[in-house]
Amino acid sequence: MGRIATGADSGTPRLRLPFIHSSPIVRTRPWRRNRRILGGGSPQQCCPHGRRGTGIVYADEAFIRQGLDEVFGGLDQKNYLVGLDAADFFGELADMWGYLTQIHPFRDGNTRSQTAFIDRLSANAGHPIKWSGIEVDRLREHRLAAINRPRGLAAYLEQHALPSTDAS
Repeated sequence: MGRIATGADSGTPRLRLPFIHSSPIVRTRPWRRNRRILGGGSPQQCCPHGRRGTGIVYADEAFIRQGLDEVFGGLDQKNYLVGLDAADFFGELADMWGYLTQIHPFRDGNTRSQTAFIDRLSANAGHPIKWSGIEVDRLREHRLAAINRPRGLAAYLEQHALPSTDAS
């Protein structure tokens, strides 16, 4: 299987998302690359970002490491979704992306980092996505809804899939 992150050795699977997050592709400001630290030990609602605030409760800092372990441990256990047919691949992908959205490990740049990661994951698994056909607002709606209902995101991504490649 090819590496998910490219360019430099990114270490263990859990470290690959922060590697992507800090890459020039994502272009976050240096102070924003840090993991989100909330304090207080209870779920915190993300501050609204202007008119486009999500209004959803993201995972507490104590849950971030456990959540990332579950996401990346599950991906590792499932061979990073390699060998699945399109329907199964996009179903698994949407479920994982909804969970990763809820974990929300960074202060800023989560969507950019996750999208870059999903791009590499889907291409690596033989189900590349045609991002030029994706409407950002619709993707955002589906991604946020996928926290509880991943089917819409799965269907939306599958509609924008490029022809499958043999990654197995």
